[in-house]
Amino acid sequence: MNNQTKVGLFALITVIIFIFGFYFLKGINLFTTKSKYYAVFDNVDGIYKSNPVVVNGHHVGSVNAEAFDVNTGKVVLEFVIDNDFIVYDSCLASIVSTDLVGSKEVSLRYKLSQKTLKSGDTMGSFVAPDLMSKLSGAIDPLKDNISKTLKNLDSVLYAVKGALAKDDQTSTIHKLNAALDNIHVLTSKGGSLDQTLANLKSFTGNLDKNNEKINHLLANVSDLTDTLKSANLGATVSRARSAISGIDTLLHGINNGEGTIGSLIKDKQVYNDLDSAVVSLNTLLVDVKAHPFRYVNVSVFGGEKRDAKYKAKLAKEEAKKKGAPKPK
Repeated sequence: MNNQTKVGLFALITVIIFIFGFYFLKGINLFTTKSKYYAVFDNVDGIYKSNPVVVNGHHVGSVNAEAFDVNTGKVVLEFVIDNDFIVYDSCLASIVSTDLVGSKEVSLRYKLSQKTLKSGDTMGSFVAPDLMSKLSGAIDPLKDNISKTLKNLDSVLYAVKGALAKDDQTSTIHKLNAALDNIHVLTSKGGSLDQTLANLKSFTGNLDKNNEKINHLLANVSDLTDTLKSANLGATVSRARSAISGIDTLLHGINNGEGTIGSLIKDKQVYNDLDSAVVSLNTLLVDVKAHPFRYVNVSVFGGEKRDAKYKAKLAKEEAKKKGAPKPK
C-alpha cells in the first residue's frame, strides 16, 4: 500500500470519526432507527434543533426541526425518538427549563394506554410552568411579606425616633430627663427627702421607746384570744340554736292557729267576739259614768237625798237639751 492510499484512508477515517463524534455530542445515535413525532405549542422559546427529549430524566430522543403554522399562529415542533421506546397516544409533550441559565428540553409525560402512536403522528401537549415561573411564584409572596415587614419596621423606627426626640415634651427621653433632673434636685438640696428620713427615724425611735407597752398590748390580745379559745362557745351556740328553734316552732304554731294567741290571730270569729266584748265593755263604762245610781245604790248618811238631787239635776239638763220648761 503506497503512501497516497494510506493518506486517503486516514482522511476518510478521520471524517467518519468527526461525523460520529458530532452526532454523538448532539445526542444522536446513528446506529439506532428513529421515528418522527410532532407536537404543537404556543411558544417554543429556548428550544433549538438537537435539544433533548426526555422521559422522567431519561434521554429518548432529540428535537429535529420546528415550523410556524400560518393558519393557526402556533409552532409545530418535530422531534425524533428511538424506535425501541414505545410512544402511547396518552403521552403528552411539554417544554421545561433545566437550569437557571435558560436551557430547555422537551419532556414527555409518560402514561400507558391501549393504543400507540406511529411515526409521523402528532401527540398532545401542555404548558408546564418553567423554573423561572416557579421561582417568581415563590418570590412574589415573599416580596409582599418583605414589603409589609419594611413598612412595620419603618413605623417602629418612626415611633423610636419620636420617643427619643429631645425637643418633644411628650417623648420618653424628655420625660426621663425631667425625672432625672427632679431626682438631682431632690438629692442635692435635701428638703423633703431629709424631712422624710427624719420622720422615719423619729417613728422608729417612738417604736423603740414604747416597746414595753406594745408587748403588753400584744400580751393582752393573746390573753383575750386564749379566753375565747377556752370558752365553751360550742355549747353556747348550741343553746342559742335550740332557743331559736323553739321560737321558730312557737311562731309556726301561732301562724297555724294553734293555742290562744294563734286562735286570736287566725280565727276571725274569736277576733270578732273579742272586739264585740271590748265595745260592749266600753259602752258599759260610759253608761256607768253617766248614770252611776243605776248600778250603785248605797245610802250612807243621806245617800237617798243626794241621789234625788242628782236625778233632779239630770232632769234639768235633759229638759234644757229638749227646750222644755224647767220643773219647779
